[in-house]
Amino acid sequence: MFRLFKERKAPNFLIQYKKIAYVFSLIPAMVIFLLPHFTQWLNSVNLAIITGFIIFFVLIPLADYFIGRDQTNPTPEQASVWAEEKFYRYLTYLMIPAQMAVIFTGGQYFIEHDLTSGQLIGLSILIGVVTATLGITTGHELVHKTTKLEQILGGILYSTVCYGGFKVEHVRGHHVNVSTEKDPSSAEYNQTLYHFLPRAMRHNTLAAFRLEASRLKAKGLSAWHYRNELLYWYGLSVVWFSICCVLWGLQGGVYFLLQAFAAAVVLETINYVEHYGLRRKLQEEGGFEKVMPHHSWNNDYLLSNLLLFQLQRHADHHYRAAKRYQVLINHAALPQLPLGYPIMLLMAFVPPLWFWVMNPRVEQMEAYAASLQSS
Repeated sequence: MFRLFKERKAPNFLIQYKKIAYVFSLIPAMVIFLLPHFTQWLNSVNLAIITGFIIFFVLIPLADYFIGRDQTNPTPEQASVWAEEKFYRYLTYLMIPAQMAVIFTGGQYFIEHDLTSGQLIGLSILIGVVTATLGITTGHELVHKTTKLEQILGGILYSTVCYGGFKVEHVRGHHVNVSTEKDPSSAEYNQTLYHFLPRAMRHNTLAAFRLEASRLKAKGLSAWHYRNELLYWYGLSVVWFSICCVLWGLQGGVYFLLQAFAAAVVLETINYVEHYGLRRKLQEEGGFEKVMPHHSWNNDYLLSNLLLFQLQRHADHHYRAAKRYQVLINHAALPQLPLGYPIMLLMAFVPPLWFWVMNPRVEQMEAYAASLQSS
């Protein structure tokens, strides 16, 4: 059956059906909405939560692998039309209520099932995986856009995981310094995830405040002026935390903070995966070379790209950051990640395995970059 699907997966077939297939991005939310039913069917809270993790890190990766890769790219004519189609934009807007519903469903679940501390932690991590997949991925898409509405919606999504600084630092810091030693969100060769995570999380928060303070200082304003947008995003995080405490007590606040922390860990682990070992070269005249597709890892598996609004076409995103997700292209000539993000995230938590898989690919990418310079 899978082979038949792959044989049918010609460019015209994908071009025709890929648009509606982006609704698969709602699958993570559906897993949480079904959690009470899993508990009823399995007669076990523990098994229900474990089932959620199995769906994300076993079933989806298996489906991703068997469905296969997507190397189709829109033509320039298609890209110009798709970039303006409202459907793609409205689908990202839909993720805001979906994100809120996921957080609310998780809170109601732990109240109704009287969870132990261990079960609450497990549930919060599962919710965090979803709020990262659903909210952070969509927020990433939105904060790169030029419309005020989309930027605000992106900020709201980041506020639900207490990571509002990412909205500022990612666009004005990471995209400027990507794949250099100036960017702690670009993992170094042989750097473990455990060394990377605390540095990246600390940097993303502090650098955001420095960037906003610098922007306001240029206008003659205090860093704590009301026009500091971080005050709004972190203020919103306090609002969500307070609502959770009102609805579900102190445990509700703990649940909200735990899912936020888990989501931030997922986000920074994705950063680790996306740029591991890749470096832009210093130019003789000073400064770093221009950001090119070979400064980010690419992945062309179809299902995981649909789930993540083509975040895995990361090489093209950094090359043309303002492009909308539906018109990002696959750079087939680049060395690729061997599997989709769900498995790559798990692999990153096992450094010997990660280095064994990725270090040879870093060498391949360096050889590819050298071939571009010599041609």
